[in-house]
Amino acid sequence: MEEKESMEQEEQESEEVFDKLKKLFDDNNIKYNLLIHGGNAKTSEEVAKLRGTPLETGAKAMIIKIDDGFIEVVIPADKKFASRPAKKFLKTDCLRFGTKEELKNITNCIQGSVPPFGSLFGLKTYIDEKLMDKTNYDFISFNGGLRTKSFQIKKDDYLKLENPILCNICK
Repeated sequence: MEEKESMEQEEQESEEVFDKLKKLFDDNNIKYNLLIHGGNAKTSEEVAKLRGTPLETGAKAMIIKIDDGFIEVVIPADKKFASRPAKKFLKTDCLRFGTKEELKNITNCIQGSVPPFGSLFGLKTYIDEKLMDKTNYDFISFNGGLRTKSFQIKKDDYLKLENPILCNICK
């Protein structure tokens, strides 16, 4: 019984982030596609299949702890985070992923559901420039605070709304 209540609480708390994102898009007249899918995926590849979107359009958002606090880092779903280039770009020796508890406390999301909008959580957002390349696709896909609902928006709209810091921190 307690486990079921805990899972319901996590899902309900995450719904707040979904609602904030939807309001952000609506208030700024941003066109989006809402993709509803299963939530049992463990990898970016599985999520892309559930969404029915190309893997390279996926925005993988991570909460990272650096010397002076937390930031959000966003990379293409088909790439891996590279800590050495990230440390160099961020001018820090201390860099680690946020724990599940830190992630929940900062974003009110569970692992795998964080959207690429650090501004929603009072965090600076750093995005790998490879994700913003429009050579093949002009949109990105990302979880909307829930593992079962994703958004797809144009890259230009994302840049306008979030104004992230572009970097090169994945391999």
